[in-house]
Amino acid sequence: MIAVGQQGTLVVIVRKYEPKVLCGGQWAGKVDCTSTLDTLFVDTVPRTFGPQGQPGIAVSTPCTGRAETSTCSARIDLAPTRRVDSAAWYDIWAAGEAINAVCVKRGKEGIATSIGQSG
Repeated sequence: MIAVGQQGTLVVIVRKYEPKVLCGGQWAGKVDCTSTLDTLFVDTVPRTFGPQGQPGIAVSTPCTGRAETSTCSARIDLAPTRRVDSAAWYDIWAAGEAINAVCVKRGKEGIATSIGQSG
């Protein structure tokens, strides 16, 4: 761990991350989805994701995020076998970054699995 800043309050932690990313169909050319990922809200507070109208849901799924200048969109949904799951926005952002690095920059679509606590 590295503590940076005048009062040692900014901390950077580097750890091993093994994303479960699957790449699929080809896109027409290589793109970079960084601008879309940059628009995602990120924090480490777990939130409950699930179908709209279900009690206790903080974020209704499916939901989609997209930057105005990007040709990419990020869709957040639950696996067909899950009705509700919880995750932090940071985990979703990290999965998006993994998809961007492993699949999108090579001209392919991608999906990340095993993100939520039920993962």
